[in-house]
Order: sequence, then C-alpha cells, then structure tokens
Amino acid sequence: MKFNSPFKKNKKAGTSSKIAELRSPYLKKPFIPNKKVIKREKKKLSILIPPARLKAPTKSSKFFWIFLLIIIGFAAIYGVFFTNFFNIQSWEIEEDHIVLAKDNPLNQILAAEKGKNILLINEDSIIKQIIHVKPDIKKIEVKKIFPKKIKVEIEKYPIVANLVDIVGDKNIGNAACHKGLKAPGVKQKKFLIDSISFLADQNKENPTLPYIRVGTVNELTSSTFINKDKADFLTPEKLDYILKAINLFKERFGMKVIDASYFDVEREIHLCTEMNFEIWIDMEKDLTSQLEKLKKALPKLDIYHTSLEYIDLRITGAMNEKVIFKRR
Repeated sequence: MKFNSPFKKNKKAGTSSKIAELRSPYLKKPFIPNKKVIKREKKKLSILIPPARLKAPTKSSKFFWIFLLIIIGFAAIYGVFFTNFFNIQSWEIEEDHIVLAKDNPLNQILAAEKGKNILLINEDSIIKQIIHVKPDIKKIEVKKIFPKKIKVEIEKYPIVANLVDIVGDKNIGNAACHKGLKAPGVKQKKFLIDSISFLADQNKENPTLPYIRVGTVNELTSSTFINKDKADFLTPEKLDYILKAINLFKERFGMKVIDASYFDVEREIHLCTEMNFEIWIDMEKDLTSQLEKLKKALPKLDIYHTSLEYIDLRITGAMNEKVIFKRR
C-alpha cells in the first residue's frame, strides 16, 4: 500500500515553483541609466581635463612677423610721403550750397595748395586767408576728400535788408515819404546788408526785404562793415531794432512800411508807411511800449483815413502818454 503525504502534491508539468513568484526585496532590479545624469557627468569630466598646451612659437616665426610689420610700415610711409598718390589735384568752394565759379578770387587761395600732400595741408591757414578776403562768413569748414581733392564749405550771414545810402544829405526824413523830393546833387547808392551790418553787394536789391535809408557825408562802399569806421554808426543791435520796428508795426496795425530812415545822432528811426506819413520812434526806449501807446490812441486818431504828416511816439512818461501828431 502506498502512502501519500497530505503535504506533498504532485508537480504538474508546465507550472513553476511558487517561490519564483514571490516579490523578494533582495532581488536586484535591472539598472536603467538616466540620460541627463550621463550628460552632466560628462560635462564635469570635460572640465576636469586640463586644456592642451599651445605650441610655443619658434624664434624664426617671431622674426618673420616683426620683419613683415617693418616692411609694411616702410611701405606705408613711402606711399604717403614720397609718392604723388596723396598730392592735391583739384578743389571746390561751396558758398551757401552753391559752387563758386573758377574765376572767383577765393579759388586762388586753394590753387596755391595744388601739388601739396593732402595729409599735410594747414586747414587753419586756409580758413584765415579766406576770412581775410571775405569777412562776412558765419561758418567755414575745410574737408579732405581722399586721395587728391579738398573742399571748402562756407555759410554766410543772412541778408536781412536793402540799404540806401543818401550821400551828402543828412536830412533824409520827409523825403522818404514824399516821392520826387530829393535835394539837388544828392547821390544814392544801394546795397544788400546782412545781419552783422556787412555791406555784401552794391547796386543790388531784394524787393522782398525791408528798405533802410541812411545819410552819410562820405559814401559807403561794398564788402565792408557799415560800422567799421564809426563803431557806433549802425551796429548789428541797432539793425535788429530797426527790422523789429518795421515788422512789429506791420503786425500790430496791418499797414505796410515803405522804408525806415535811420538817424545816427538823434538815435531814432522814422518809419514811412504806405499811407504816406511817418512814425517817429526813439531807439533808446522800449519799442513795444511806444507802439502800444499808438494803439491805445486809435479810437481818437484814425490813422487809416486821416491825412497825416507824422506821428511822434518818442515822448513817454508816467504823466505824458499823449500821442503827438501833425496833420498834413
């Protein structure tokens, strides 16, 4: 008789042991590498590895580079100072954005620089020579256009008025507002005058600009400062005052000013209006206050319809603000 133990069972084919199915903590799990960790570790290793030593240049290579630099330096010096490559061959003068003609006297100054090395020319010397010939220059610049040309750019002071010189007649007042009245033997000369009282051109006029009349014993000449001989005759400040008076009167009263007569000794101006009467203004007093006095008097003095010879605004003061005038 065969005894079968109750604790032992026959193992069937194709089944595994129950022990193999247990999840034991002691069993090793397969290692799966982390890509980020690998990359970080490689970076650390690359930092720790010392860079390869540079190969020190030999003495022969040092000598070669020094010799090459010396040759280049000598070649540059020779090319600049001992050849004609940088010698001036042409020039140009531009005045207020207009190129001057070749026969202009200023071109003779630049003609003296022909053949000189453009790197060695003295710009200050050229500027001084040009200003000596043409002193009414506001700004001047000498430019080097490599390799063989120089260009001078000139900016002049603006032309601000027409100047009429009444030669030999200091009494230029009422004649300015009475056509045809002119003392016998009196000569008139016309000029263009710029903002610094320089007589730029003679026998020229610009009808779009104001007219200023002055009386002189000795006639004025062009290309001179009108206040050169008499430093206080018509300074730029006085010229500016006259122009402001002309423009401000037109703006305040809507009346055109034909011209302004300037009296040097009296320090006053007479504005000749299109209504054929004069406005007398004291140049040593405030311009605005004098014209304001006339404006206040308009309700009583109709300057647009009254036949007048002159209106005197020179007398001012706290107790005397009346407008003095003369009917024709």
